[in-house]
Amino acid sequence: MRLISFDMDGTLLDTEVVWFQAQCEFAEDLGFTWVDDDQTECLGGPLERVARHIVMRSGTPRHHDDVG
Repeated sequence: MRLISFDMDGTLLDTEVVWFQAQCEFAEDLGFTWVDDDQTECLGGPLERVARHIVMRSGTPRHHDDVG
């Protein structure tokens, strides 16, 4: 038996547009604007890296574990 694992994002559905919109809305809630450079920095990365980036950019006192 063989086990094959796929990263399905972009394979069946392009969810990047929805993810970008969610990041924009979340950033707005934290008082900053999510820009293309933010998206480039976080694209393809794990959620923890994105959460750390959001904490850094927003200046929120929240821990990144509470953001992701």
